[in-house]
Amino acid sequence: WKGTALQPVYVVARDHALQWIVVAVRGTLSQNDILTDCAVNGVPFLGGTAHEGFAKTAQKLLKEIEGILREELAAHPTYQLVFCGHSMGGALGAMCVAILRAKASIPETRAAYTWAKGCRAFGIGTPAVLSRNLGESLAQQQAVYTLVNAQDWSPRASLSNATELLDDLCELSVARTVARLV
Repeated sequence: WKGTALQPVYVVARDHALQWIVVAVRGTLSQNDILTDCAVNGVPFLGGTAHEGFAKTAQKLLKEIEGILREELAAHPTYQLVFCGHSMGGALGAMCVAILRAKASIPETRAAYTWAKGCRAFGIGTPAVLSRNLGESLAQQQAVYTLVNAQDWSPRASLSNATELLDDLCELSVARTVARLV
């Protein structure tokens, strides 16, 4: 259960009762995970933007497990591919599903990714790591489900929200300074 920066801890398992191939990804736990969390710059991702650290980590994870997933789903053709995780694990699951569904729908890669076309992700406390257009698309496809506790700050924390908060605080400070001068 030890990962490195941009390398999550995960397990691939078969659930015969549900007929799922499950990729469970651990959330933030170690200092290396925190380094991934802190790489918050927005980068281009599937026609939108994404959290840089998580985008790189999701791509690295898929590169590592695609062969296993392809083999498992070929051996169990009635099974569904499901990603799950908490916090960072939920975000990585959602991003992996976005990548795989995109590959399964693009004409150039569609034939090689038929096994991934119906994959889904379930997350708990999933942070905001994708741009609105990508999140809305995944919701419309019913591809990603996430549960958020009403008091959990993490799913609401993003670089764009922090920037907006700082802008609002600066504007408030300027307004207070002007009010004191008047």
